[in-house]
Amino acid sequence: MGHDAFFKELLRAFFAENRPLVPPHIREARPPTTIDRPLHREEVLGEEVCGFRFWRIGLPKLPGAEYVRRRNALAPGLAALMTPGTPSRAEWKRECLRAIARTRVDRARRRLLVDCVEGYLPLTPGQQVEFERITRWPEDREIRRMKKLWSEQMMDLGEKRGEKRGEMRAKRETLLAHMRARFGRLPIAITRKVVRIGEPRRFDVLLKRVVTVQTLDDMVL
Repeated sequence: MGHDAFFKELLRAFFAENRPLVPPHIREARPPTTIDRPLHREEVLGEEVCGFRFWRIGLPKLPGAEYVRRRNALAPGLAALMTPGTPSRAEWKRECLRAIARTRVDRARRRLLVDCVEGYLPLTPGQQVEFERITRWPEDREIRRMKKLWSEQMMDLGEKRGEKRGEMRAKRETLLAHMRARFGRLPIAITRKVVRIGEPRRFDVLLKRVVTVQTLDDMVL
């Protein structure tokens, strides 16, 4: 998931629910100013057909220490992209996670905030050792719980993705085997079309179709 898509999901979860939401434009690189209003132009055949200005916020230039203390539920997640409020990266990650632990949001929204911190505040092995050392105290029990839940969810997600890839591979090989049995050697273009199929349900449709059609063209790949 790209920066803009992730933050659109994050903002929708906290504010928009099922209402339309203007996609945000996220700038991870350090911009010359914190806020500006660039002009976006659309051209057709070298001629400008429309244009509009939009607000663009450069999060890395904002003071993270100020935002992480705010009562806004999104603040600790977004603070992960801002100028750190502590000299140590491990300490800054702890402060962001502490702020998330204080928020009164449900588990799903809290997971999104932790996703943001984990994604934009990665630690080196040495920094990770420091982080584990400074979060071992009783007051950081909630941080350890959130980290444990996040790690378990990431493992489950990885397993599900692996299972889906395995399922897709098996169905792809089965379909190609049936097609070769029916039509002989397959053209490279046909094989490539099968390889590009990305939905298991599409394979189910084609596996039923391959036993009834008379030609490759009837497969409608």
